[in-house]
Amino acid sequence: KQAAYKELWKMLEEVHLKLRTESVSRQEFGAHILGVNSYILKQSLYLDEQDRTLSNQYLRAIYKLKESVIESNNEEAMEDLATSVAIREEVIEDARELRKIVNEVDELRNTLIERIRAIIHGK
Repeated sequence: KQAAYKELWKMLEEVHLKLRTESVSRQEFGAHILGVNSYILKQSLYLDEQDRTLSNQYLRAIYKLKESVIESNNEEAMEDLATSVAIREEVIEDARELRKIVNEVDELRNTLIERIRAIIHGK
């Protein structure tokens, strides 16, 4: 079970980094979601159903964040996204919608981290 969750986390963060640092079309994004969902299906004896839902929400939120940053035409936000650093607070505050999306990504990521750590540490 622990190995399945470690691998899931690795897959999620690989997609996260790819979304932030590369140009990914909607079709390519769908292929990444399919890859994660295929893994979850194959490991369904070890992974909870709610984690499939949470994983999908997390990746969709990251994709939405990237789209919002691109639409904002804010060079600082695009630079932060592309270099995979936290988007600067002053940049986020300039775009109300961006704040909402950043919060959603952070909440989903933190929930995943808590759940996966609990599994890995046998809780």
